[in-house]
Amino acid sequence: MVYLFRVLWWRWSWAVEAGSAGDDYYVPYGRYGRPVHLKEEEACGLPSSLEVYFFAFVRDEASPEVLGQFLRWYAATGIDFRLSSKVVLHSTSGGATQRSMAVLADYGATPELVFEYSSRLKARKVNLYLDTLPSTAWLVYPDVDEFFLFPCDWGGPPLSSSFSSRRGGGGAIAATSLSTTTRTLSNRPPPGSLANVTSFDFVGGEMFDRVSRDWRLARVKARSLFKEFPVEVRATGCLFQSRPFKQLLTRTACLGAGRQRFESSHLTRCFVPVDHATAARRKTKQPLPPGVSADLIKRKKPPTISPTTFAFPHFRFTADALGANDAKSKAYAKLTTTTERKNPHVDHAARVYRQTALYFRDDAFRPEVRLVLELECLGDRPNGATYDRTTAGRLDDKRKRTLLRLLVLEEGAPRTRKAFADLFATHYYPPANRTRVIPDDTLRRLEQIIASGQSHQKSHQRSHQRSHQSFSFRGDSTTTPSQGAPPRRGSSPRRRRRRSPS
Repeated sequence: MVYLFRVLWWRWSWAVEAGSAGDDYYVPYGRYGRPVHLKEEEACGLPSSLEVYFFAFVRDEASPEVLGQFLRWYAATGIDFRLSSKVVLHSTSGGATQRSMAVLADYGATPELVFEYSSRLKARKVNLYLDTLPSTAWLVYPDVDEFFLFPCDWGGPPLSSSFSSRRGGGGAIAATSLSTTTRTLSNRPPPGSLANVTSFDFVGGEMFDRVSRDWRLARVKARSLFKEFPVEVRATGCLFQSRPFKQLLTRTACLGAGRQRFESSHLTRCFVPVDHATAARRKTKQPLPPGVSADLIKRKKPPTISPTTFAFPHFRFTADALGANDAKSKAYAKLTTTTERKNPHVDHAARVYRQTALYFRDDAFRPEVRLVLELECLGDRPNGATYDRTTAGRLDDKRKRTLLRLLVLEEGAPRTRKAFADLFATHYYPPANRTRVIPDDTLRRLEQIIASGQSHQKSHQRSHQRSHQSFSFRGDSTTTPSQGAPPRRGSSPRRRRRRSPS
Protein backbone atom coordinates (compact mmCIF):
# COMPACT_ATOMS: atom_id res chain seq x y z
CA MET A 1 0.00 0.00 0.00
CA VAL A 2 2.84 2.37 0.85
CA TYR A 3 4.55 1.58 -2.46
CA LEU A 4 1.33 2.28 -4.40
CA PHE A 5 0.87 5.60 -2.61
CA ARG A 6 4.45 6.71 -3.39
CA VAL A 7 4.14 5.86 -7.08
CA LEU A 8 0.78 7.66 -7.37
CA TRP A 9 2.19 10.70 -5.57
CA TRP A 10 5.14 10.94 -7.96
CA ARG A 11 2.86 10.62 -11.00
CA TRP A 12 0.61 13.39 -9.69
CA SER A 13 3.53 15.72 -8.92
CA TRP A 14 4.98 15.21 -12.40
CA ALA A 15 1.62 15.89 -14.02
CA VAL A 16 1.35 19.17 -12.12
CA GLU A 17 4.89 20.15 -13.10
CA ALA A 18 4.36 19.32 -16.77
CA GLY A 19 1.29 21.54 -16.81
CA SER A 20 3.00 24.50 -15.14
CA ALA A 21 6.35 24.57 -17.01
CA GLY A 22 5.34 26.35 -20.19
CA ASP A 23 7.40 28.44 -22.56
CA ASP A 24 7.27 31.42 -20.17
CA TYR A 25 9.52 29.38 -17.86
CA TYR A 26 12.41 29.87 -20.31
CA VAL A 27 11.74 33.39 -21.63
CA PRO A 28 13.45 35.45 -18.87
CA TYR A 29 16.71 33.53 -19.47
CA GLY A 30 16.49 33.14 -23.25
CA ARG A 31 19.49 35.44 -23.86
CA TYR A 32 21.97 33.23 -21.97
CA GLY A 33 24.26 31.69 -24.59
CA ARG A 34 27.07 29.16 -24.35
CA PRO A 35 29.36 30.31 -21.50
CA VAL A 36 33.10 30.94 -21.54
CA HIS A 37 34.94 28.47 -19.29
CA LEU A 38 37.77 29.84 -17.14
CA LYS A 39 40.05 27.73 -15.02
CA GLU A 40 40.89 28.78 -11.49
CA GLU A 41 44.35 29.94 -12.52
CA GLU A 42 42.89 31.97 -15.40
CA ALA A 43 40.71 34.15 -13.17
CA CYS A 44 41.60 37.65 -11.98
CA GLY A 45 40.25 40.15 -9.50
CA LEU A 46 37.70 42.85 -10.21
CA PRO A 47 39.02 46.02 -11.92
CA SER A 48 39.52 49.05 -9.70
CA SER A 49 37.71 51.23 -12.24
CA LEU A 50 34.39 49.69 -11.18
CA GLU A 51 32.68 50.63 -7.91
CA VAL A 52 31.78 47.13 -6.70
CA TYR A 53 29.74 46.12 -3.66
CA PHE A 54 28.94 42.68 -2.26
CA PHE A 55 25.82 41.01 -0.80
CA ALA A 56 25.39 37.49 0.58
CA PHE A 57 22.63 35.64 2.44
CA VAL A 58 24.39 32.94 4.48
CA ARG A 59 22.99 30.07 6.54
CA ASP A 60 24.83 29.24 9.75
CA GLU A 61 24.60 25.54 8.84
CA ALA A 62 27.41 26.02 6.30
CA SER A 63 30.65 24.55 7.63
CA PRO A 64 33.33 27.03 8.77
CA GLU A 65 35.70 25.60 6.15
CA VAL A 66 33.27 26.31 3.28
CA LEU A 67 32.41 29.77 4.62
CA GLY A 68 36.10 30.56 5.11
CA GLN A 69 37.03 29.62 1.56
CA PHE A 70 34.02 31.54 0.24
CA LEU A 71 35.05 34.76 2.01
CA ARG A 72 38.70 34.28 1.13
CA TRP A 73 37.93 33.85 -2.56
CA TYR A 74 35.93 37.08 -2.81
CA ALA A 75 38.41 38.97 -0.66
CA ALA A 76 41.05 37.92 -3.21
CA THR A 77 38.90 39.31 -6.06
CA GLY A 78 38.93 42.73 -4.36
CA ILE A 79 35.84 42.76 -2.12
CA ASP A 80 36.22 44.88 1.04
CA PHE A 81 33.99 43.22 3.63
CA ARG A 82 34.42 46.09 6.07
CA LEU A 83 33.38 48.98 3.83
CA SER A 84 31.49 47.67 0.79
CA SER A 85 29.51 44.58 1.73
CA LYS A 86 26.32 43.41 3.40
CA VAL A 87 26.03 39.89 4.86
CA VAL A 88 22.77 38.51 6.23
CA LEU A 89 23.16 35.45 8.48
CA HIS A 90 20.27 33.02 8.96
CA SER A 91 20.56 31.82 12.55
CA THR A 92 19.25 28.32 13.33
CA SER A 93 21.16 27.46 16.53
CA GLY A 94 23.34 29.33 18.96
CA GLY A 95 26.50 27.27 18.50
CA ALA A 96 26.39 27.30 14.70
CA THR A 97 25.69 31.04 14.65
CA GLN A 98 28.68 31.77 16.89
CA ARG A 99 31.00 29.72 14.66
CA SER A 100 29.80 31.51 11.53
CA MET A 101 30.09 34.95 13.14
CA ALA A 102 33.65 34.14 14.21
CA VAL A 103 34.63 33.36 10.61
CA LEU A 104 32.87 36.49 9.31
CA ALA A 105 34.60 38.64 11.94
CA ASP A 106 37.97 37.41 10.70
CA TYR A 107 37.24 39.29 7.46
CA GLY A 108 35.69 42.34 9.08
CA ALA A 109 32.11 41.45 8.13
CA THR A 110 29.38 42.24 10.67
CA PRO A 111 26.28 40.26 9.72
CA GLU A 112 22.64 41.09 10.18
CA LEU A 113 20.90 38.18 11.96
CA VAL A 114 17.57 36.81 10.74
CA PHE A 115 15.67 33.80 12.07
CA GLU A 116 13.79 32.60 9.02
CA TYR A 117 14.61 31.66 5.44
CA SER A 118 12.67 32.21 2.22
CA SER A 119 13.30 33.45 -1.30
CA ARG A 120 11.11 36.50 -0.61
CA LEU A 121 13.19 37.44 2.42
CA LYS A 122 16.40 37.17 0.39
CA ALA A 123 14.94 39.40 -2.34
CA ARG A 124 13.75 41.97 0.20
CA LYS A 125 17.14 42.17 1.93
CA VAL A 126 19.17 42.56 -1.27
CA ASN A 127 16.77 45.15 -2.71
CA LEU A 128 16.86 47.22 0.47
CA TYR A 129 20.66 47.12 0.29
CA LEU A 130 20.60 48.25 -3.34
CA ASP A 131 18.60 51.32 -2.26
CA THR A 132 21.60 52.43 -0.19
CA LEU A 133 24.12 52.20 -3.06
CA PRO A 134 25.00 54.90 -5.59
CA SER A 135 23.52 54.67 -9.07
CA THR A 136 27.00 54.08 -10.54
CA ALA A 137 27.71 51.00 -8.42
CA TRP A 138 27.80 47.32 -9.35
CA LEU A 139 26.77 44.41 -7.11
CA VAL A 140 28.22 40.90 -6.71
CA TYR A 141 25.55 38.60 -5.19
CA PRO A 142 26.61 34.91 -4.83
CA ASP A 143 25.43 32.08 -2.59
CA VAL A 144 27.98 30.56 -0.24
CA ASP A 145 28.64 27.62 -2.62
CA GLU A 146 29.10 29.80 -5.74
CA PHE A 147 32.58 31.02 -6.69
CA PHE A 148 32.35 33.54 -9.53
CA LEU A 149 35.29 33.68 -11.95
CA PHE A 150 36.15 37.05 -13.50
CA PRO A 151 38.35 37.21 -16.64
CA CYS A 152 41.73 38.90 -16.69
CA ASP A 153 40.97 40.96 -19.79
CA TRP A 154 38.68 43.18 -17.69
CA GLY A 155 41.89 44.67 -16.32
CA GLY A 156 41.71 43.34 -12.76
CA PRO A 157 44.83 42.32 -10.82
CA PRO A 158 46.02 38.69 -10.81
CA LEU A 159 44.95 36.60 -7.84
CA SER A 160 47.80 36.16 -5.39
CA SER A 161 49.03 32.66 -4.63
CA SER A 162 50.19 33.60 -1.11
CA PHE A 163 47.03 32.59 0.76
CA SER A 164 48.21 31.72 4.25
CA SER A 165 45.82 29.99 6.64
CA ARG A 166 44.31 32.03 9.42
CA ARG A 167 42.14 31.14 12.34
CA GLY A 168 38.86 32.78 13.18
CA GLY A 169 37.16 33.14 16.53
CA GLY A 170 36.63 29.99 18.56
CA GLY A 171 39.51 28.21 16.85
CA ALA A 172 37.59 27.50 13.66
CA ILE A 173 39.70 27.45 10.51
CA ALA A 174 38.52 30.54 8.73
CA ALA A 175 40.43 30.26 5.46
CA THR A 176 42.69 27.91 3.57
CA SER A 177 44.91 27.98 0.55
CA LEU A 178 43.13 28.28 -2.78
CA SER A 179 46.25 27.12 -4.64
CA THR A 180 46.00 29.66 -7.43
CA THR A 181 48.80 30.04 -9.93
CA THR A 182 50.95 33.14 -9.67
CA ARG A 183 50.86 35.37 -12.76
CA THR A 184 52.65 38.58 -13.56
CA LEU A 185 51.07 41.64 -15.11
CA SER A 186 53.14 41.17 -18.27
CA ASN A 187 51.57 37.84 -19.25
CA ARG A 188 47.95 38.97 -18.92
CA PRO A 189 46.05 39.96 -22.05
CA PRO A 190 45.47 43.71 -22.31
CA PRO A 191 42.13 44.98 -20.96
CA GLY A 192 39.67 45.31 -23.80
CA SER A 193 36.31 43.77 -22.93
CA LEU A 194 35.44 45.88 -19.88
CA ALA A 195 33.98 48.57 -22.17
CA ASN A 196 31.64 45.93 -23.55
CA VAL A 197 30.62 44.93 -20.01
CA THR A 198 29.77 48.47 -18.94
CA SER A 199 27.54 48.88 -21.99
CA PHE A 200 25.03 46.45 -20.48
CA ASP A 201 23.01 46.08 -17.29
CA PHE A 202 24.52 42.82 -16.05
CA VAL A 203 26.97 40.02 -16.79
CA GLY A 204 25.43 36.55 -16.74
CA GLY A 205 26.90 33.31 -15.44
CA GLU A 206 25.98 29.63 -15.67
CA MET A 207 26.70 27.27 -12.79
CA PHE A 208 28.56 24.01 -13.35
CA ASP A 209 28.39 21.73 -10.33
CA ARG A 210 31.61 20.27 -8.95
CA VAL A 211 31.75 16.81 -7.37
CA SER A 212 34.55 14.83 -5.76
CA ARG A 213 36.61 12.38 -7.77
CA ASP A 214 34.77 9.35 -6.31
CA TRP A 215 31.35 11.11 -6.44
CA ARG A 216 30.98 11.10 -2.67
CA LEU A 217 29.58 14.01 -0.65
CA ALA A 218 33.01 14.73 0.80
CA ARG A 219 33.72 16.84 3.83
CA VAL A 220 35.64 20.00 3.03
CA LYS A 221 39.22 19.83 4.26
CA ALA A 222 42.10 22.29 4.36
CA ARG A 223 42.94 22.09 0.67
CA SER A 224 41.36 24.04 -2.14
CA LEU A 225 37.72 23.34 -3.02
CA PHE A 226 38.76 23.35 -6.68
CA LYS A 227 41.09 20.41 -6.02
CA GLU A 228 38.78 18.53 -3.66
CA PHE A 229 35.93 18.65 -6.18
CA PRO A 230 37.52 18.40 -9.64
CA VAL A 231 34.69 16.76 -11.66
CA GLU A 232 32.47 19.23 -13.54
CA VAL A 233 28.87 18.25 -14.31
CA ARG A 234 25.63 20.13 -15.11
CA ALA A 235 23.55 18.44 -12.41
CA THR A 236 21.50 21.54 -11.49
CA GLY A 237 20.41 22.43 -15.01
CA CYS A 238 20.24 18.91 -16.43
CA LEU A 239 19.08 16.30 -13.89
CA PHE A 240 17.48 18.65 -11.34
CA GLN A 241 15.94 20.67 -14.21
CA SER A 242 16.45 23.99 -12.40
CA ARG A 243 17.58 27.15 -14.13
CA PRO A 244 21.36 27.30 -13.59
CA PHE A 245 21.88 31.03 -14.13
CA LYS A 246 23.13 33.80 -11.85
CA GLN A 247 24.16 37.40 -12.45
CA LEU A 248 27.86 37.75 -11.77
CA LEU A 249 27.87 41.53 -11.89
CA THR A 250 24.72 43.70 -11.65
CA ARG A 251 24.24 47.44 -12.09
CA THR A 252 22.24 49.22 -9.42
CA ALA A 253 20.64 51.40 -12.12
CA CYS A 254 19.41 50.28 -15.51
CA LEU A 255 20.84 51.93 -18.61
CA GLY A 256 18.38 54.41 -20.02
CA ALA A 257 16.07 54.65 -17.03
CA GLY A 258 15.07 52.86 -13.88
CA ARG A 259 16.53 50.98 -10.95
CA GLN A 260 17.57 47.36 -11.28
CA ARG A 261 16.16 45.17 -8.53
CA PHE A 262 16.01 41.41 -7.86
CA GLU A 263 12.80 39.45 -8.34
CA SER A 264 14.66 36.35 -7.16
CA SER A 265 18.27 35.34 -6.58
CA HIS A 266 18.55 34.57 -10.30
CA LEU A 267 16.56 37.33 -12.01
CA THR A 268 16.35 41.14 -12.06
CA ARG A 269 14.01 43.66 -13.68
CA CYS A 270 14.07 47.42 -14.20
CA PHE A 271 11.66 49.60 -12.22
CA VAL A 272 10.80 53.24 -12.94
CA PRO A 273 8.55 55.81 -11.21
CA VAL A 274 4.87 55.41 -11.95
CA ASP A 275 4.69 58.73 -13.79
CA HIS A 276 7.80 58.05 -15.92
CA ALA A 277 7.35 58.33 -19.70
CA THR A 278 8.72 54.82 -20.29
CA ALA A 279 6.64 53.19 -17.54
CA ALA A 280 4.53 50.18 -18.44
CA ARG A 281 0.94 51.48 -18.46
CA ARG A 282 -1.40 48.85 -17.11
CA LYS A 283 -4.96 48.89 -15.93
CA THR A 284 -3.98 46.83 -12.89
CA LYS A 285 -0.62 47.38 -11.26
CA GLN A 286 1.54 44.26 -11.07
CA PRO A 287 2.79 43.17 -7.65
CA LEU A 288 6.29 44.39 -6.84
CA PRO A 289 9.15 42.19 -5.61
CA PRO A 290 9.90 42.36 -1.88
CA GLY A 291 11.89 45.42 -0.86
CA VAL A 292 10.99 47.50 -3.95
CA SER A 293 9.50 50.95 -3.28
CA ALA A 294 5.74 51.22 -3.79
CA ASP A 295 6.12 54.31 -6.01
CA LEU A 296 7.81 52.24 -8.74
CA ILE A 297 6.45 50.14 -11.59
CA LYS A 298 8.07 47.44 -13.70
CA ARG A 299 9.51 48.66 -16.98
CA LYS A 300 8.45 46.76 -20.08
CA LYS A 301 11.98 46.55 -21.44
CA PRO A 302 14.04 43.97 -19.49
CA PRO A 303 17.64 44.61 -18.37
CA THR A 304 20.26 44.08 -21.07
CA ILE A 305 22.70 41.19 -20.66
CA SER A 306 26.32 41.22 -21.79
CA PRO A 307 26.69 38.91 -24.83
CA THR A 308 29.57 37.06 -23.14
CA THR A 309 28.54 34.88 -20.20
CA PHE A 310 30.86 32.91 -17.95
CA ALA A 311 30.71 29.46 -16.36
CA PHE A 312 31.43 29.32 -12.64
CA PRO A 313 31.90 26.43 -10.16
CA HIS A 314 29.02 25.48 -7.89
CA PHE A 315 30.13 23.52 -4.80
CA ARG A 316 26.76 22.23 -3.64
CA PHE A 317 27.72 18.55 -3.29
CA THR A 318 29.74 18.64 -0.07
CA ALA A 319 29.08 16.76 3.17
CA ASP A 320 26.68 19.57 4.12
CA ALA A 321 24.57 19.03 0.99
CA LEU A 322 21.94 16.70 2.41
CA GLY A 323 21.38 18.85 5.51
CA ALA A 324 21.08 22.01 3.42
CA ASN A 325 18.72 20.28 0.98
CA ASP A 326 16.53 19.05 3.83
CA ALA A 327 16.38 22.53 5.38
CA LYS A 328 15.43 24.16 2.07
CA SER A 329 12.88 21.43 1.37
CA LYS A 330 11.16 22.14 4.69
CA ALA A 331 11.32 25.90 4.11
CA TYR A 332 9.67 25.70 0.68
CA ALA A 333 7.17 23.09 1.88
CA LYS A 334 6.12 25.57 4.56
CA LEU A 335 5.70 28.29 1.93
CA THR A 336 3.37 26.08 -0.12
CA THR A 337 0.94 26.09 2.81
CA THR A 338 0.91 29.91 3.12
CA THR A 339 0.18 32.78 0.75
CA GLU A 340 2.86 31.43 -1.63
CA ARG A 341 0.97 28.21 -2.30
CA LYS A 342 -0.18 29.42 -5.74
CA ASN A 343 3.28 30.60 -6.81
CA PRO A 344 4.50 28.14 -9.52
CA HIS A 345 8.16 28.99 -8.83
CA VAL A 346 7.81 28.13 -5.13
CA ASP A 347 5.98 24.91 -5.97
CA HIS A 348 8.66 23.94 -8.49
CA ALA A 349 11.48 24.63 -6.00
CA ALA A 350 9.76 22.58 -3.30
CA ARG A 351 9.37 19.67 -5.72
CA VAL A 352 13.02 19.83 -6.82
CA TYR A 353 14.30 19.70 -3.23
CA ARG A 354 12.03 16.73 -2.45
CA GLN A 355 13.30 14.82 -5.48
CA THR A 356 16.95 15.60 -4.71
CA ALA A 357 16.91 13.44 -1.56
CA LEU A 358 16.35 10.37 -3.76
CA TYR A 359 19.61 10.82 -5.67
CA PHE A 360 21.92 9.90 -2.78
CA ARG A 361 22.67 6.86 -0.63
CA ASP A 362 25.34 6.51 2.08
CA ASP A 363 26.61 10.07 1.51
CA ALA A 364 27.28 9.47 -2.18
CA PHE A 365 25.50 9.62 -5.51
CA ARG A 366 23.60 6.42 -6.18
CA PRO A 367 25.40 4.45 -8.94
CA GLU A 368 22.45 4.67 -11.30
CA VAL A 369 22.15 8.45 -10.80
CA ARG A 370 25.86 8.92 -11.36
CA LEU A 371 25.63 6.97 -14.59
CA VAL A 372 22.73 9.10 -15.84
CA LEU A 373 24.72 12.25 -15.03
CA GLU A 374 27.74 10.95 -16.93
CA LEU A 375 25.63 9.98 -19.91
CA GLU A 376 23.48 13.12 -20.08
CA CYS A 377 24.95 16.03 -18.14
CA LEU A 378 28.65 16.43 -18.94
CA GLY A 379 29.81 19.40 -20.97
CA ASP A 380 27.88 22.42 -22.21
CA ARG A 381 24.23 22.56 -23.15
CA PRO A 382 23.67 21.32 -26.71
CA ASN A 383 23.01 24.11 -29.19
CA GLY A 384 23.56 26.60 -26.39
CA ALA A 385 23.27 29.82 -28.39
CA THR A 386 20.02 30.55 -26.55
CA TYR A 387 17.99 29.05 -23.71
CA ASP A 388 14.57 27.64 -24.55
CA ARG A 389 12.63 24.40 -24.34
CA THR A 390 14.76 22.64 -26.97
CA THR A 391 18.19 24.01 -25.98
CA ALA A 392 17.91 23.98 -22.17
CA GLY A 393 19.96 20.79 -21.89
CA ARG A 394 17.48 19.32 -19.41
CA LEU A 395 17.11 15.57 -18.96
CA ASP A 396 14.23 14.34 -21.08
CA ASP A 397 11.03 14.38 -19.00
CA LYS A 398 10.16 10.78 -19.86
CA ARG A 399 13.60 9.53 -18.81
CA LYS A 400 13.53 11.51 -15.58
CA ARG A 401 10.05 10.26 -14.69
CA THR A 402 11.21 6.70 -15.29
CA LEU A 403 14.32 7.24 -13.17
CA LEU A 404 12.37 8.77 -10.26
CA ARG A 405 9.81 5.98 -10.28
CA LEU A 406 12.64 3.47 -10.07
CA LEU A 407 14.41 5.31 -7.24
CA VAL A 408 11.36 5.00 -4.98
CA LEU A 409 11.25 1.21 -5.43
CA GLU A 410 12.75 -1.12 -2.86
CA GLU A 411 16.52 -1.28 -3.37
CA GLY A 412 18.00 -4.64 -4.35
CA ALA A 413 14.69 -6.25 -5.31
CA PRO A 414 14.85 -8.29 -8.54
CA ARG A 415 12.15 -6.20 -10.20
CA THR A 416 14.09 -3.04 -9.33
CA ARG A 417 17.28 -4.34 -10.96
CA LYS A 418 15.32 -5.49 -13.95
CA ALA A 419 13.66 -2.08 -14.24
CA PHE A 420 17.02 -0.26 -14.07
CA ALA A 421 18.45 -2.60 -16.69
CA ASP A 422 15.50 -1.89 -18.96
CA LEU A 423 15.94 1.87 -18.50
CA PHE A 424 19.60 1.87 -19.55
CA ALA A 425 19.19 -0.78 -22.24
CA THR A 426 16.32 1.16 -23.83
CA HIS A 427 17.53 4.76 -23.58
CA TYR A 428 21.31 4.63 -23.54
CA TYR A 429 22.85 1.38 -24.77
CA PRO A 430 21.68 1.56 -28.40
CA PRO A 431 24.12 3.91 -30.19
CA ALA A 432 21.23 5.71 -31.90
CA ASN A 433 19.88 6.85 -28.49
CA ARG A 434 23.13 8.31 -27.16
CA THR A 435 23.48 12.08 -26.97
CA ARG A 436 27.32 11.93 -26.92
CA VAL A 437 30.23 9.49 -27.16
CA ILE A 438 30.36 7.28 -24.06
CA PRO A 439 33.81 6.74 -22.48
CA ASP A 440 34.95 3.12 -22.20
CA ASP A 441 34.78 2.94 -18.39
CA THR A 442 31.25 4.41 -18.40
CA LEU A 443 30.22 1.97 -21.12
CA ARG A 444 31.53 -0.95 -19.03
CA ARG A 445 29.50 0.14 -16.01
CA LEU A 446 26.47 0.56 -18.24
CA GLU A 447 26.88 -2.99 -19.54
CA GLN A 448 27.32 -4.31 -15.98
CA ILE A 449 24.00 -2.79 -14.87
CA ILE A 450 22.22 -4.23 -17.90
CA ALA A 451 23.83 -7.66 -17.41
CA SER A 452 23.04 -7.62 -13.68
CA GLY A 453 19.38 -6.89 -14.33
CA GLN A 454 19.13 -9.58 -16.99
CA SER A 455 20.83 -12.20 -14.77
CA HIS A 456 18.46 -11.38 -11.91
CA GLN A 457 15.54 -11.72 -14.29
CA LYS A 458 16.71 -15.16 -15.51
CA SER A 459 17.41 -16.30 -11.94
CA HIS A 460 13.95 -15.13 -10.88
CA GLN A 461 12.35 -16.98 -13.81
CA ARG A 462 14.22 -20.23 -13.00
CA SER A 463 13.21 -19.97 -9.34
CA HIS A 464 9.60 -19.36 -10.35
CA GLN A 465 9.62 -22.41 -12.67
CA ARG A 466 11.12 -24.66 -9.99
CA SER A 467 8.55 -23.60 -7.42
CA HIS A 468 5.75 -24.13 -9.96
CA GLN A 469 7.02 -27.63 -10.83
CA SER A 470 7.41 -28.66 -7.18
CA PHE A 471 3.84 -27.54 -6.54
CA SER A 472 2.54 -29.47 -9.56
CA PHE A 473 4.36 -32.74 -8.73
CA ARG A 474 3.76 -32.61 -4.97
CA GLY A 475 2.48 -35.86 -3.49
CA ASP A 476 3.59 -38.20 -6.31
CA SER A 477 7.35 -38.61 -6.63
CA THR A 478 7.03 -41.27 -9.38
CA THR A 479 5.29 -38.97 -11.81
CA THR A 480 7.47 -37.33 -14.44
CA PRO A 481 6.79 -33.96 -16.05
CA SER A 482 6.02 -35.63 -19.37
CA GLN A 483 3.38 -37.83 -17.80
CA GLY A 484 1.62 -35.01 -16.03
CA ALA A 485 0.46 -34.99 -12.44
CA PRO A 486 -2.52 -37.10 -11.43
CA PRO A 487 -5.61 -35.18 -10.46
CA ARG A 488 -6.16 -34.86 -6.74
CA ARG A 489 -9.32 -35.83 -5.00
CA GLY A 490 -11.83 -33.03 -5.18
CA SER A 491 -9.86 -31.18 -7.81
CA SER A 492 -12.42 -31.59 -10.59
CA PRO A 493 -14.18 -28.39 -11.53
CA ARG A 494 -17.45 -27.76 -9.82
CA ARG A 495 -20.57 -27.84 -11.88
CA ARG A 496 -23.12 -25.14 -11.36
CA ARG A 497 -26.22 -26.60 -9.82
CA ARG A 498 -29.22 -26.18 -11.97
CA ARG A 499 -31.99 -24.50 -10.09
CA SER A 500 -35.20 -26.40 -10.23
CA PRO A 501 -38.19 -24.43 -11.36
CA SER A 502 -40.38 -23.43 -8.48
